[in-house]
Amino acid sequence: MFEKTSLLFANFLFWISSIPNAIRFLISCGLVENTQRKILAGILKKNYATAYGQKHGFESVKEVRHYQSSVPINSYEDLLPFIGEAARGTEKVLTEDPLILFEPTSGSTSASKLIPYVKGLRHDFRKGLDSWIFYLYIENPKLFSGSVYWSLTPSQNEKKQTEGGIPIGFAEDEEYFGKIQQWVINTITAVPKEVKKIRDLDSFRYVTLLFLLTRRDLRLISVWNPTYLSLILDELPRHAINLIEDIESGRIRFDLPLDVDIRQKVKHKLLRDQARAEELKAILVHRGALSPYERDACGKTLYEEIWPELVIISCWRDGTAVSQIEGIRKLFPQVKIQPKGLLATEAFVSFPFLNNNSVLSIRSHFFEFENPADGKISLAHELKIGKQYKVIVTTSGGLYRYALGDIIEIVGFWQKAPVIRFIGRGDHVVDLVGEKLNATFVDQSINRLLDELGIRPVFWLLAPEKITDGPYRYILFIELPQKVGEESLEQLGEATDKVLRENYHYDYARRLGQLASIGVFLIKPDNNGSSDKLFLETCYRLGQQLGAIKLTRLHRYEDWIKEFPGSMLITNP
Repeated sequence: MFEKTSLLFANFLFWISSIPNAIRFLISCGLVENTQRKILAGILKKNYATAYGQKHGFESVKEVRHYQSSVPINSYEDLLPFIGEAARGTEKVLTEDPLILFEPTSGSTSASKLIPYVKGLRHDFRKGLDSWIFYLYIENPKLFSGSVYWSLTPSQNEKKQTEGGIPIGFAEDEEYFGKIQQWVINTITAVPKEVKKIRDLDSFRYVTLLFLLTRRDLRLISVWNPTYLSLILDELPRHAINLIEDIESGRIRFDLPLDVDIRQKVKHKLLRDQARAEELKAILVHRGALSPYERDACGKTLYEEIWPELVIISCWRDGTAVSQIEGIRKLFPQVKIQPKGLLATEAFVSFPFLNNNSVLSIRSHFFEFENPADGKISLAHELKIGKQYKVIVTTSGGLYRYALGDIIEIVGFWQKAPVIRFIGRGDHVVDLVGEKLNATFVDQSINRLLDELGIRPVFWLLAPEKITDGPYRYILFIELPQKVGEESLEQLGEATDKVLRENYHYDYARRLGQLASIGVFLIKPDNNGSSDKLFLETCYRLGQQLGAIKLTRLHRYEDWIKEFPGSMLITNP
């Protein structure tokens, strides 16, 4: 009884703390142009005396068009000289406010970038986060009486500093929130934050699932990549006996490779629960040989029986995540799946809103939008329904007219606030010999081709390979649900090469002999898991944060042929 009351109080406090920012957001939805103008004016006024502000004349900028003519659109590389100077400890380079840390991105294909954070930027993120939390609880009132799972990312490295002594990375994920919300999150979370200290990936999965299984009252699962959730859940069939024994005894299996200190901290959070262990045993016995996807006589899948109170799963549902979401739907057919908004390390762009829409977080930053076709720049109040745009942000953290690289589509308006849908990355380009292949182009072109050929792959990925004593070529890695003739796959290789040659630069590289023809690699999954999971594990090993890895259809890593089980079907360059 005490625990239920404590959860109810903590959840209610969490929701109450989100109300002020949510109300301000509602008011600003009818005043988009004015809200955005004030945000820009405040950023420029505060930072006019910085090195960047002095160079671009912030003090004399009086209106938006003047700002646009004074400051160019910037990539990370354009701002790198200023970021590097700030990293060395120089003050007032990009912002008047002192830097509190640099947050590394989990870039899709390249080394991490260091994004400067100041106190004000953290508050700007909270404006969007609070608005999301407010409506999340309003739409799903059962959340008030249960626990939640906020995705944790296992630590890979010890905390670092720049040469100027500025910390790299938040100490804890919940530092995006305020003090009260941090306490609440630690109270209502199903998996304690100590688990993220586990570096061994298999052990991290096991312990995460162990704590999740203890919570019959789990109401919300919030992850980024839907495959990340599958990665955790797949531990149950393999380790069901050990997991149930650990819940029954309140201990963690001794053969799990955990550091002594971490084991002690995590074990302290695990309470013995014989009743829950017996309930889990009964569920498994009752289901017998049914797979996790199959429904029992009551119409429930395995995980719906395990967490009968689960009401919502929040995860990526747009862009390349579309193909991954079906597995989650099969595991939780009766649970609402809410798409994430667009949240980058650099900026908080949008958050889930009424009816699964994602609305622009108009109070967080100053936004501009570039038409990919003609380069025309529009402001938030000038956007058109049905049009696609590249997102450009100016933030209080020192990013000025920064091109995020994300492409969105305007699907409507709430009052005057744009409602958006994430399309893909516009700046994800692989360019080894001048071919300039763009991830969005590759994704759309090959998916169109697969539809035309009637091929429904489980997984596919395009990546380069260096031919021994020869040029580069691209390989289409593909997993199919059933056997397809080698002739059809050879046609697929030829057709893929043809559609990629619609890109002028790729075609030119092919004509020059800088690139060989496409190879096709047929993936044959083994006991190590699905292709999605092998992709995640490889990216994690390459240094990306597990919970934030996006499945991209184009990847510059050149050794995928060593990662996937299977064989090359077309090998002639």
